[in-house]
Amino acid sequence: YTAAHGPLGPVNAAALLGAGALALPWWLKRAPGWLDDEMAPEPPAEDWDDTPVRIREMLDTWRDYVACEGGPLPGTRLENPLASADGVSADIVLRRGKQVTGQALRSWEHVASAYEEDETRVLMEPHPQRKKNRARLTILDRDVLADTYQWQGSTLDMATGIARAGTFYDGTPMRTRFFVPGSGAAHVLIAGTTGSGKSTGVFGRIAETTDPANPVPIVNILIDPEEGAQSLPLWLKKLKHTYTGPEKSIRALRGLDALVDQRAREMSAEGLDHFDPSWERPQVCVFIEESRALLKEHPRKQEAKEIIERIVARGRKKGVAVILVALVPSLEELDSQLIRSMLRAFDVWCFRTGDSVTNGMMGLNVDPSILPEAFADGSPTYGLCYLKGPDGRQAIGRSLDIPPHRKAEIVAAAVECPLDASSLAAFERGFSPPKQETPAEPAAAAAAAPPADLQQAARLRGTAAHAVLAFLDGEDGERSKADILVGIRPTGITSPSTAQNALRMLVSQELAYTAGDKCPYRITDAGRAWLAANPAQAA
Repeated sequence: YTAAHGPLGPVNAAALLGAGALALPWWLKRAPGWLDDEMAPEPPAEDWDDTPVRIREMLDTWRDYVACEGGPLPGTRLENPLASADGVSADIVLRRGKQVTGQALRSWEHVASAYEEDETRVLMEPHPQRKKNRARLTILDRDVLADTYQWQGSTLDMATGIARAGTFYDGTPMRTRFFVPGSGAAHVLIAGTTGSGKSTGVFGRIAETTDPANPVPIVNILIDPEEGAQSLPLWLKKLKHTYTGPEKSIRALRGLDALVDQRAREMSAEGLDHFDPSWERPQVCVFIEESRALLKEHPRKQEAKEIIERIVARGRKKGVAVILVALVPSLEELDSQLIRSMLRAFDVWCFRTGDSVTNGMMGLNVDPSILPEAFADGSPTYGLCYLKGPDGRQAIGRSLDIPPHRKAEIVAAAVECPLDASSLAAFERGFSPPKQETPAEPAAAAAAAPPADLQQAARLRGTAAHAVLAFLDGEDGERSKADILVGIRPTGITSPSTAQNALRMLVSQELAYTAGDKCPYRITDAGRAWLAANPAQAA
C-alpha cells in the first residue's frame, strides 16, 4: 500500500510486480509445494532418459559439419527427429529448387565422416513421401545389418507375385517381384562385383521357385555363355534347362524367341491381353549370367542383343521374364540402352559394384560402388545391397543368407515345374540348328578352309541367302535392305520376309555384317571366301 500511494507510488508498484514476475519461474522450479521448504531430490542417474541428448548430438553435428558453409549439404536442416532402440533418425530438408534427393544420398560418405561413424551405421534414403526436397537420415548405435537372416523356404505369394528377399536396415522385410497379377512377368536387373553376395541372391531366387512348398508354376532356364561356366554350379547340374558356352547360349536365345512367338499366337487366339502363371502355361524365368560375355564378346553378339531386346519387349505379357546378371549395368557392359532402360523399369537388385554407377544408370539415386566391404567389427558385408522393388524404397538392406552346406540340401530337394507342351516344342525348334546353318567361324579360318556344311549349303543355288550374298559381293560399300530386295529380284526372290530371313542367317554366320537391323549391310571376308570357293553356285 505504501509503494502504491507514496510519492512515487505507481513507479514503485510496477517495479515490485516486475521483480516478482521474474522470480516466479525460479521459485516454481525449486519449490515442490506451498508449505514444503525442502527441494525436490534429483532422480537417480539410471532413470534419466538420454533420448534428448542423442537427438541433440545428431542435430548439432548436422548443423556444424554438414549444413555449414563448405559442408556437403550447405543450408539444409533436420526435422522431425525420432529416437528408437537402435538409434536416431530425422528428415533432411533440402533447399527448395537448389538441391534434390539424389544429391543428398550421394553425400553419404561425407555425412558419415561428419558423424565419425562407419557407413554401415549412417544410413540415408529417399523420403517416404517421395518429396524431391527431402531425404531421410538414420544414425544407428550398432551394425543392425551385421545380423544375418537365413532363407527358410519359399515365401512366393500366388496372390501378389512377391517374395521376401532380405531385410532392410530398420528390420522390415525386403521383397522382390516375380510377376504382377493381371499384367505379366517381371524382369529383373541384378548387378554386383565378385564377392558381394550376388550369386547367393540369384541362387535364392531359383530356390524360391523350386521349393516343394512353392505354389506358383515357374520354369527356370539358366544361360551362361562362358565355357566351363562356374556360376551356380549346383543348379547347372540340377535344372533341366541349362545352356552353357557360346554356341548353346545363342541357340537357347533362339529357342526362347520362338517360344515367345508361339505364345503370342496362342494367347491372341484365346483373346488374352495379359499373363498370369498357371500349370497349363507356367511362367518362364530366364537367368542370363555373365551378360557381358554374351552382349560384348560373343561371336554373334549382335544377334544375341536383338533377341534379348525382343524378349524383354514382348516377353512380359507372354509370361517370360528376363533376369539379367551383370557386374555393372553400364552401356559398356550391356551394349544396349533399350535393354537397360526396360529392365530397370522393374526390379533392380544391386550389390556392391566394382565401378561407380552414375545417377540414373539403374534407376537408383545411390551409388552401390561405395557400399562398404566390412562392418565396423571387420566382418564382411556379404549380401549388403539396394533393392528397388515392390516396397518402393532405395534403402540399404541385406539379402537372405544361404550357407554353403545348405545349398546342396536345397538343390537336392528342389522340384521343377515342367514346361507346357507347345512352348517346349517351340523352344526345341528354335534351339535346333537349321539344316543350312553351321557354327560361326573366325574370318581367318573361314578364308583358309570354308566349313564343309557351308560348302554344301552353297550348292543350293537359287536360295535367297545365296542371291543376297552374291548381290552384296558385286556392290561397293554397304547397301540398305531396300536396295538388296530390289537387287535380288532378277533371281525370282521378291518376298521381303524371305530376304529378311536370308539376311539374318548370313549375319548370324558372319558372312554379312550390319550394325543393327535398320542399318546397311555389307559382305565380310568370310563371305567373299565362301563365294571364291563356290563361284559356280554364286554366279
